[in-house]
Amino acid sequence: MNEIEIELPESIVKSLEITGINREKLKEETKRALAVELFEEGKLSLESSAKLAGMHLSDFMSLLSKKKIPIVDYSDEELEELKRLDNLRENGFWFSNRLYQELIKYESERE
Repeated sequence: MNEIEIELPESIVKSLEITGINREKLKEETKRALAVELFEEGKLSLESSAKLAGMHLSDFMSLLSKKKIPIVDYSDEELEELKRLDNLRENGFWFSNRLYQELIKYESERE
């Protein structure tokens, strides 16, 4: 694993340590903050961001949820497709999540 070093003024490090944030915790929190920021900017995928944060995918998704950051950003076309599939569900058609995703993929490839 690659390491990146950042320099912080000693006074900031000492202030953080007083509040209970030691160097290891600062390292962890910095990685999480960077992962959230890069995900939100669309520079890293959800999976890569979770890996950078050192978290399980579901835990990272929960973190994003707490921060009110959407994990999915649908285009207008995708939202229309989801509405169409939801209408099918309302009319008695049920899909597993996997089948639902395959239908969306199939429809997008046909266009």
